[in-house]
Amino acid sequence: MAQLSQLEQRQETGTLFPLKGQFRIVEIGKPDVEGWSDHIKVLGNLITANQTMYPDIDRWFSAKVVPGLKSSERIAYVAYEGENPIASALLKLGERSKFCHLRIHEDFQDQDLGQMFFTLMTLEIRHRAKEVHFTLPESLWCKKSEFFKSFGFSSTKKASRQYRHGDTEFSCSAPLSTVWSAVLNKVPELVTKFS
Repeated sequence: MAQLSQLEQRQETGTLFPLKGQFRIVEIGKPDVEGWSDHIKVLGNLITANQTMYPDIDRWFSAKVVPGLKSSERIAYVAYEGENPIASALLKLGERSKFCHLRIHEDFQDQDLGQMFFTLMTLEIRHRAKEVHFTLPESLWCKKSEFFKSFGFSSTKKASRQYRHGDTEFSCSAPLSTVWSAVLNKVPELVTKFS
């Protein structure tokens, strides 16, 4: 019998992770950088895989992300299905916290992992941030604007810094109180789905 693709198995079983059922999210911080753990290596590979879309992202990872994780100014997450990394996220802490990076493997998109990571990052900043912001390509805003709006990011403006050629970079921001209210509404469904 031919093996089913991951997407076909999800559709057949109705579950998010039908292959192993071993989904986990690992938080990456100072100890991972100091010991150069496997998780920081995986994070680096996942982030720098975006090199074609974001030129010099490898330098950004080395010059900003690694020192930020070491100083606890940033926190990162990697999601695994079994031993396979399927998503990564990066958060910069502060009064104006920033969702710096979120990337979900195409086989696992549209399964609420984006909601899970936005919620997780919001929980992390809830006692220190007054505002949350991020940048994204115009094409992604056009495709996924309802997702972002569901967290209170209702409008965009052209970002002061353009990271890519051929796709305008937009900036989104919202008060933490707005994002927090949206997260509280989403938590019950996410807890049911991911627990």
